[in-house]
Amino acid sequence: MRRAEIEATRTSFGSRVLFNPNMSLGLRLSERVAVEAAFEHFSHASLFSSQNPGINNLGVRFVVALGR
Repeated sequence: MRRAEIEATRTSFGSRVLFNPNMSLGLRLSERVAVEAAFEHFSHASLFSSQNPGINNLGVRFVVALGR
């Protein structure tokens, strides 16, 4: 129960409002298949509190178009 109380009253980024800039580059392998490299950042730029650890994510996405 203690963990649920903490999660309900605190945020790990220092604010409930966050910016999420992101970008990706992709390569189409066929008409229905692609692969992408993605980057995204979560932060509030120290605008809402002094706590602003931010986090960066890098990832790879495989995209498959269904249907048609």
